[in-house]
Amino acid sequence: MSEDKKPESSLTEEFRSLGKNLIDAAHTAWDSPERQKLQKEIEDGMLEFRDAVNKEAEHWNESPTAQRLRADAENLGERVRSSEIEGKIRDELLIVLKSANLELENLANRWSPAQTSEDDDETETPREDADQEEQ
Repeated sequence: MSEDKKPESSLTEEFRSLGKNLIDAAHTAWDSPERQKLQKEIEDGMLEFRDAVNKEAEHWNESPTAQRLRADAENLGERVRSSEIEGKIRDELLIVLKSANLELENLANRWSPAQTSEDDDETETPREDADQEEQ
């Protein structure tokens, strides 16, 4: 019997050892100079990218094209707000949102455990009524 226990014990020990070795390897890789160097390169690259994008965005914001687009967008916004288009958009959006909410509510009700048991009760009630009518 002690021989039967040895393979199980040995198997358990090997899995325990495997887990420890995996954790040790992960820690070693994480703490390695290569990983730290790569992290530094990525961080530096991201900072340079951010600076370049910010610089270009500032340059573009000052351009006549950007100023004209900004003014056109503001004018369009004023026209939409001052016309009946806003009301129509609002009405259509309300219809879509109500429909989406109704569908989600129906879906949630179908998945609800309480609803499922109520549905089961409802399916049994007509049978009981039919049984009573037959008597």
